[in-house]
Amino acid sequence: MLMVQATDYDEKILEALGEPRYDFRTSQGIARELSLDETTVRRVLERRKDAVRVSAATDKRGQRLYAPKSRRVSNRERLA
Repeated sequence: MLMVQATDYDEKILEALGEPRYDFRTSQGIARELSLDETTVRRVLERRKDAVRVSAATDKRGQRLYAPKSRRVSNRERLA
């Protein structure tokens, strides 16, 4: 079984992703909030498939949206 290696940033990034005021987050938004490099945030989000899901929907600029895996799929995603 492959073990997922957590980085020092994982917990902070997953906390920001789960912020209740947002339905979805972009890697850019999380990076800006946490003063991290966007590439680092994106790598964590893509690697942590155990806790993160990629939405079928995108934002207005076509950026990929992420949500906690525990959050239910929204109507917006179903229509995407």
